[in-house]
Formats: sequence, C-alpha cells, structure tokens
Amino acid sequence: MMRWLENREYKSAEELVRVMESTNGLDGAYTEDYRGVLRRLFLKDMKGFIEALSNLDEEQTQLICSFTAYGLSYSDTSVIKKDIEKLIDSGNLTLKEREAARALNVKL
Repeated sequence: MMRWLENREYKSAEELVRVMESTNGLDGAYTEDYRGVLRRLFLKDMKGFIEALSNLDEEQTQLICSFTAYGLSYSDTSVIKKDIEKLIDSGNLTLKEREAARALNVKL
C-alpha cells in the first residue's frame, strides 16, 4: 500500500491532501513507511507538497510536518531548509502556503 501511495501520480493538491489525512491507525512499521512516503513525495514535488500541506487544518499540518521532517532527516536538512526558504522568497506561494512551508522548516 505504501509503495502504491508513493508511486501514484497526483494530479491535484486535493489528491495529495487525502494522502496526508490518512494517518489514523498508523503505528510502528507503518508509521516509518508513511514517513518515507511523505519524504519521497516532498522531494518529488516540493511546491505541490507545500500546496497540499497548506490545505490541512493546524493539527494535521503539524503532524505531517513532523512526519515529513523525520523522513527528511535521512537527507541533508540544511540544503532542504535553504530550498524551502528559496521557495518562500520566490513569490510563487500564497500566504497559506508560505505559512505551511515555514511550519515544515521549523520542524527540520
């Protein structure tokens, strides 16, 4: 199931939001796999990921930021933080998207 989520092509932020909202009942190995899925989805399309993240409520945003940050901890987070800052500064994000991006950057 996790590989399917990871390899699926998401045509809209709404589809990705559904993946981000699918955290009920996760434990142990499923949580670890889910964090990896979020990591790969973020690295595949950072802007699309941030757009979807901005559509979650505050509690879910914090949870997904934590899960994603944990998954990204296997990478060079200083580079990722700089990439997020560049995206924030690019002017290509809405206010809600910039807030979501900052929330993720805080967790890294």
